[in-house]
Amino acid sequence: MAIFPSRIPIGVILGAVFALAAAPAIFGVWHHRQSPLESFYLPSYAKAYVQPSHGLITGKPIPHSFYLVTVNGAYAVPETMPPDMRGVSGRFVDVLPSAYAAWLKLAIYHGRSPVEVLELPLLIWASSGMLLLLAGAVYDFRRRRRAREGWQLRGPEHKTIPEFNRLTKARGKEKGFVLTTIQSEIRAAADAPQR
Repeated sequence: MAIFPSRIPIGVILGAVFALAAAPAIFGVWHHRQSPLESFYLPSYAKAYVQPSHGLITGKPIPHSFYLVTVNGAYAVPETMPPDMRGVSGRFVDVLPSAYAAWLKLAIYHGRSPVEVLELPLLIWASSGMLLLLAGAVYDFRRRRRAREGWQLRGPEHKTIPEFNRLTKARGKEKGFVLTTIQSEIRAAADAPQR
């Protein structure tokens, strides 16, 4: 015997869970496709972009320690990175976060802010999340419509004449028959043209 469907929006909940689960996968694929320097500097860039460079009350500069990648002693940029990572090292520098973020913006990210850098994966994730939620909502709508129209719990299912004939059609065997009810005859009479 079938269980009557619950009112919980299972489709929307599953769509939201799948959308949240898709976020790390989308970000991971996008992060893997970035250049080595872009992927390495991204957390530092986001941190430096939001950190204050001056004290709120005193207005004094507040330098922070940031790591810079070097190639043979010079600061590394995507164009100077060797493919075999030979001569690559790094060092910590004390610098204002705004100056560090401005250097990363020009030298590494080609003039893009952290929001612009993360725009593509966020757009892909939002689009896929909306599609998953929409699919879940459609599933819930259909499930509730089936529940309103009634679910077959016992007994034979109602079939149209062509469906019944298709199901019972067998070569060399007796053809099936269809029972009609008064309600279907009334409906057929109402559909017939008036004389």
